Amino acid sequence: MLRVELLHAVLDLAEQLGYEVRYENFGGQGGGACEVKGRKLLLVDLAQGPFEQLYSVVAALRSDPRSSDAPLSVEVRSLLFPER
Repeated sequence: MLRVELLHAVLDLAEQLGYEVRYENFGGQGGGACEVKGRKLLLVDLAQGPFEQLYSVVAALRSDPRSSDAPLSVEVRSLLFPER
């Protein structure tokens, strides 16, 4: 799977887990996940390329325990849980 396809796959996973995905320009500083007033947000930095965006989203989803219970492709599972 190409990086852009993997990025779309992890963003789809985030939405399945209830995250509202927002795209903002943070000047390349990166995005991440947060919770505001009970809503889970995933912020994606538009100033980053797909590779950096992918790993920013992966890092955010790794910290969500629900990720391990979701149906995942082999490629996405190996990104989220490389030790398994």
